[in-house]
This record gives sequence, C-alpha cells and structure tokens, in this order.
Amino acid sequence: MNNNKKLFLYILIIIIAETFIYIFLNNINYEKEDKIKEKYISRLDTHIQAILNSNESISSVIISEILSRKDIKNILNNINTQDEDLKNRNRELLLNALTPTFNSLKSHGFNQFQFHDKDGNSFLRFYGKNNFGDNLLDSRTTIKEVQNTKRAQFGFEVGKMQSGFRNVFPIIIDEEFLGTVELSNSFDNIHHALHKNFPYEYKFIISKNYLNSSMDKNQILEYYITSAVSNNFYEEKFSQCDINIISKNTIDQINIKLKPEIKDRLDDFKSFVTDIKLGDIDYVLSFLPIKSFDKSINTYIISYIKDDEISEAKISFYLNFFIANLIIISLIVLYLLRVNFLEKKIFIKKAYTDALTNLLNRAKFNFDVNELINSENLNEYSLILYDIDFFKKVNDTYGHDVGDIVLKEFSNITKNSLRKDDLVYRWGGEEFIALVKTTLKDDLVKISEKMRVAVENYTFTGIKNLTSSFGVVCANSSDTIDSLVKKADEALYTAKQTGRNRVVFYEDLESLDK
Repeated sequence: MNNNKKLFLYILIIIIAETFIYIFLNNINYEKEDKIKEKYISRLDTHIQAILNSNESISSVIISEILSRKDIKNILNNINTQDEDLKNRNRELLLNALTPTFNSLKSHGFNQFQFHDKDGNSFLRFYGKNNFGDNLLDSRTTIKEVQNTKRAQFGFEVGKMQSGFRNVFPIIIDEEFLGTVELSNSFDNIHHALHKNFPYEYKFIISKNYLNSSMDKNQILEYYITSAVSNNFYEEKFSQCDINIISKNTIDQINIKLKPEIKDRLDDFKSFVTDIKLGDIDYVLSFLPIKSFDKSINTYIISYIKDDEISEAKISFYLNFFIANLIIISLIVLYLLRVNFLEKKIFIKKAYTDALTNLLNRAKFNFDVNELINSENLNEYSLILYDIDFFKKVNDTYGHDVGDIVLKEFSNITKNSLRKDDLVYRWGGEEFIALVKTTLKDDLVKISEKMRVAVENYTFTGIKNLTSSFGVVCANSSDTIDSLVKKADEALYTAKQTGRNRVVFYEDLESLDK
C-alpha cells in the first residue's frame, strides 16, 4: 500500500472514530445533564413543598385556636344574618378582636386573612377592611371546594384583590357550617422563608393573560411588574432580604442575557433548567411550574444559584472528546509508545483521590504509611484523626446535598490550616486523617488547634457554624497501620465523650491509665 493510500486510510479511520466517539460522548453528556437538571428541579420542588407544608400546618393550628374562642364564636354565629346593622356591628367586633392577631400573623409571613359567609361573600378582609360584600365563588375555587366538602383546602390561587398560596378552612360551630376563613401567604412571604432556609435567590412569575382575566387591574399594578425574563409574564414584587446570595444587579444581568433563549420555553409551562455564565461565574436557573388549585398552570417559581455543575458537565464532554482524539492520534502516530501507560497513570491518580473532596483517600493513606514502615521512618511522624461534630444532624436537617457542600468546605478549611508538607486524607464519611512530620507535642498542639479554631470560626454555606474534634497520636517504630489508627481513634473518641470541639492526645490517655 503506497503512502497516499495509507494516509487516506488513517484519515478515514480518524474521521469514523471521531464521529463515533462524538455521538457516544454526546449521548452520555445529555444523559448526565438531564440527571443534573432533574436534581435541581426536584430540589426546588422539595424546598417549596417544605415551606408550604409548614405554612399549612401553622395556619391549621392558628385557625383552630381562633375558631375555638368563645367571643369569636358569638360573632360568627351572626355572620349570615340579613340584618345589615347587626352584620356591620359584628364585622367591627371581629375586626377589633382579631386585629392584634393579624398584626402578629403578618410578622410571621401571613398577609391575607379573610372571612366569608356561607354563600361565598366576603365578610371581612383584614388587609382591606373597607372592601367586603363581593361574592368570590366565581373566582375562588378553594372557597367553593370548602363549601362542598366542609374540609380545609390548600393551594395557589389568584383572587380579585391578591394572589397567594391559600389555606382555606370551614367555619363550623355546633355542627353548623357558617362560612369559610382563609389565612394565606403571598410569594413575598414564601420568598423570605425560602431565602432564609436555602442558599438561593427566587422569583415568581405569572402569565399576563391569566392574571389580567382574574385580578383587578389596580391590584395588578400594585403587586406586579412586567417580568425581566419575558414580556408575556408578570413578576411579583417582593421586599429585599437582609442578605442576598446573588445581587439584584447580577440577577438583572442574568435575566436580560437569558431572555431571548427562554422566550418560547416559558409558554410550555413545563419545568426546565438552564445555565448561564457571567464573567467567570456560572449560574443555574431552575423553572418550576406551579399548578393552581383549579388545576391550571400559569405560573413559575424560578431559583437562581451559583453553580458550575452543568458547565462542568459540558466542559467534561469537550475535554473527553479532546482526550479521545488525542488517544486516537497517539495510537496511530505513536503506537509504539503505547498510550495505555499514560492511561494507567491517570487511573492510579483517580484511584488515590476522593471524588467528593479531592483529598487523598484511604487507599493512598495505607500506601503512604506502609512506605514509611518499610523505610523505618514511621517514628518521625504523628497522626491526627478528626471529624465534624454532630454531622448526622446536618444531613438530617439540611439534606445530603448541603452535607456534601459542608464536607468540601470542611476539607478545604482543615487542609489549608496544615503545613505545606503535611498530608491529609479522607478516611471515610466525615472523618479525616492528617499525617504530619513531627513528634513534638508543642508543634502538634499548634497544628491541631489551628485546624479546630479555623473550623469553629468558619460560616458554612447554608447552615450555622460547626465544630470538630481531634485525636492525636505520635507513631513509634513498632506501630502498624491498624494500631496507629486505633490509638488515634481512641483519642478522638475521648474528645467526643468529653465535650467535643477539642484536641485529645493518645499519650495523655496512657498517662491517665497509669
């Protein structure tokens, strides 16, 4: 075969191989991105449901207490009277009796408090006390459903005056249905609760066509503006939180840049996730449609977060494709160099690296200590075994995603507190090991205390401060891996049992035993 034919064959093989690899890697990348996006949507839905469920429970307790009051029962017994003077007097009595309660409720996120008679007429709006008497059955499916079922109903709904996440309850006194009462939240309240509990920014948008057909136009002007992400949607105004995870200016830039891309997607009212880069920072936006109580879907809750997971997946695809091309070319051009040697080195590095924290892993620790034992240098080193106090509570309270973030930050904090030549490994779970070249107690105290204080003073993402405990042991020439770790574990156990957030030396335990 002449050189031209060989060259043609090589080029053909490269083109076929690259095409196959591109399709294969692209499919894998799509699947990976889909899983990441599903995780974002699921997480946002979980966060919202947690807040809504909490509000439902709280409102149920509050309404139950209100309806159990004797003075309130006496007033509500006349809610359906045809005597307008009596009705007005009772409306004033109810307003006076519950205004302090409503003021307290507003401070806890409930801004809509309203009583309705058995026919669905507004008896008293605490957020608009002079606006009453209008019938709400045509616009408020929740009220109609409570009338039909005589049971509490919960869900998002647009009203004449306001839209909100409704908690509507029947008024039943002496087994007689007298009307309904609602205690509800606007998105502003939901937004503050979300912001307080989760490290995201949020927006609430609703279809203009849907809102214009339901709500009073003056009310729309008061509570909504045209959304920055689409001219077909309103965006609910909300008060700024004390601390912004992402600045308002940055969110405005994101919305402007993203607007042309998502214009058509919003009209489908299906959940989706997209990412965008501003400067050197990656952001992920999750769009979760909210089903109204009447089963229609006209709204989205949007979450904004700094996160490069999707971006990294895309980079990973191009990186993998580049590496694949390099391998193909190397196999053809430098076949005799056997590129599998390079692949082996990459494999070994991965095998010795913890995937979550990027620290050295347990296998690498065993290898390094065995090397020290074989070289008879182990007695020059000390071991620090440490972990996060009450880490299980972090996972139970905030979820494993936040737990993973905490582990990453914890590993970075402690590693950065060590000396340059000290080695740190993830032992497993929330436990870590530092291998330091010194046996001087003063040095070990300084190192361990520096790590402990750094953790104690650090504000972890999404949660309050944490503490950590440390067990320290100096190695001797007769130690094995098991004996060395066991001693450190005993010291760490003692640190836990004696109050946590402290450093305990194994040698001190030996002195106590004697």
